[in-house]
Amino acid sequence: MGIWSNEQIEAVKHGNVLQLQQELSAGKLNVNGITDEFLPVIMIAVYYHQRDVVNWFQSNGCELDGYAAAALGDVITLTKWMNQQSKHDEALCSFSVDGWTLLHLAAFFGHDEVVTWLINHGAPLNLFSRNNQTNQPLHAAVAARHAQIAIDLICAGAPVNIEANGFTPLMLACANEMTELVEFLLEHGADPAYRSDAGITAWDMVERHEQDDIRVVLREYGAGVH
Repeated sequence: MGIWSNEQIEAVKHGNVLQLQQELSAGKLNVNGITDEFLPVIMIAVYYHQRDVVNWFQSNGCELDGYAAAALGDVITLTKWMNQQSKHDEALCSFSVDGWTLLHLAAFFGHDEVVTWLINHGAPLNLFSRNNQTNQPLHAAVAARHAQIAIDLICAGAPVNIEANGFTPLMLACANEMTELVEFLLEHGADPAYRSDAGITAWDMVERHEQDDIRVVLREYGAGVH
């Protein structure tokens, strides 16, 4: 595969397709290359939202693994990758080299079809990422403001009162001003009085961001009443 240099990775981060093409033409890089932490370089392009670079990788024959397919919303490639795995259950519970499950990636990047596919194939809803985020797929969806995916995960049984990296899904929804999702979470058992290890509640998030609409919803469920 080949490990890409820091300079080459910076070109990915900044969307410098011309430089990448020049280095590819000169035989100085491999589109299936990895970082020094063994992460496929195409994922750097995904994380930095460099769609032109992603397209460049794919047009030059980059091979996607299941994690890249999930992050890019490619159900066909994900299905092929899953069929290549000897144990599907283990693959659904597996983690990328940087600590994400397939469901985390699909949820964070907003790919409804992939999320539905993973749920229907038994992907666990309650695994914590193995990185400094230490969150679950529901947190990932809410953090990225993908309300419908969050709703789909909740309807599939995702736990709604789990604290991850200091926040519950309800707190994240309040911080992101997602009024309808806040109401949906409360209707499905989210605890408005839950206090994090740092002493933060959903009400604190609303007060911090001065959100009148969400304040009204939380009060209907007993929050902020002293």
